[in-house]
Amino acid sequence: LLFGGVDAAGNSNLWVSDGTSAGTSELSIAGAMPTGLAPQDITVFGNEVLFSGNDSSNHNNLLVTDGTAAGTSELQVAGTFPPGLFPQDLTPFGNNVLFNGVDQSGSSNLWVTDGTGAGTSELSVAGASPDGLNPLGITVLGNKALFEGVDASGQTNLWVTDGTAAGTSELPVANAYSGGLNPFDLTVLGNEVFFEGEDSTGQYGLWETNGTSAGTSELSIGAPGYNIYLTSNGKDVFFNGNYNLWATDGTSAGTSELLAAGAAPLLNPTYMTSVAFPVSAATSTLVATPGSVTADGVSTTT
Repeated sequence: LLFGGVDAAGNSNLWVSDGTSAGTSELSIAGAMPTGLAPQDITVFGNEVLFSGNDSSNHNNLLVTDGTAAGTSELQVAGTFPPGLFPQDLTPFGNNVLFNGVDQSGSSNLWVTDGTGAGTSELSVAGASPDGLNPLGITVLGNKALFEGVDASGQTNLWVTDGTAAGTSELPVANAYSGGLNPFDLTVLGNEVFFEGEDSTGQYGLWETNGTSAGTSELSIGAPGYNIYLTSNGKDVFFNGNYNLWATDGTSAGTSELLAAGAAPLLNPTYMTSVAFPVSAATSTLVATPGSVTADGVSTTT
């Protein structure tokens, strides 16, 4: 386990743990900021981990580690902002990692890395805002990735990339708001990505896309207003629909509000996480027969 933690001196640095107290320790990393490396966006990539951290010059850059102090180093990347690359939203994509980084002009754009300094570069994307594409919410869907980005007109819309500059483009979406679709909270379910978006009436709703313009549309679900905190369990997408809990299988007919007993009129579910709890045969034995259920040896008439 790798994580950011605060040591006895009050400095935030990179720590490693094998799940025991004795096996938990701070990594003393050469070239780190004296007041702390402050690691963020820790992301597994093959047999290594990439993360952002502050170096001895107080520049925020991209680092790589194998989980040891000796195997942790800053990537020397050309064309970055003098105060630092400020990498964020690191997302593994095939043999590379996509991320949002700041270039030498101070613009936040789409970058790609193979885990080495020489293999890290900015993607020069046509149609992006002169002030920066500012890609956020990078989400992998098969052999492409989707994200929200700012175009040349200053609108935030849906973009798609194959990891190359030539293969990165904005998706024109029918029925989007004239000021931009403003996609948010991109969540994968099967071969689709669901997200909150703003339609032509200025109303926020639930949208789905397969990564193409023609395959992007708003779902008519009867839950006007914000649809946020999207979470998938592989079968459905759960979300906060106008301050209550909703679930969808990707169709309008398969979308409904879940009315929970004991909840406030506005349940307002937040930070939802899908969890698969294992069932122990030793403690949760179910035997069904017509008219009764025996659970853990206790019979109940049904």
